[in-house]
Amino acid sequence: MDRAIDVLTRAIAQVPEAAVLYSKLALILVHQRKDYRRAVELLERAVALEPNHPVFQQNLLKVTGLAAASPGPRKEEKRGLFARLTGRRS
Repeated sequence: MDRAIDVLTRAIAQVPEAAVLYSKLALILVHQRKDYRRAVELLERAVALEPNHPVFQQNLLKVTGLAAASPGPRKEEKRGLFARLTGRRS
């Protein structure tokens, strides 16, 4: 899979107007690496290049949903002493 990702990335660099390359790379990243955020970016680019392509649109909707549902890195809120002791926000 690493080789496929590398080949598609290089192909995109050489032919940036080929929407299908963005789509293929996005699907590999979703299925192999669960990298939903990057896949959404790639599918958005594919849809921008070919806005009437129904498969690109459907995949973008699906992956956007997966990205929203997946737990991402969360920044823990710093709480003051009062909030920690009482469970309330200070």
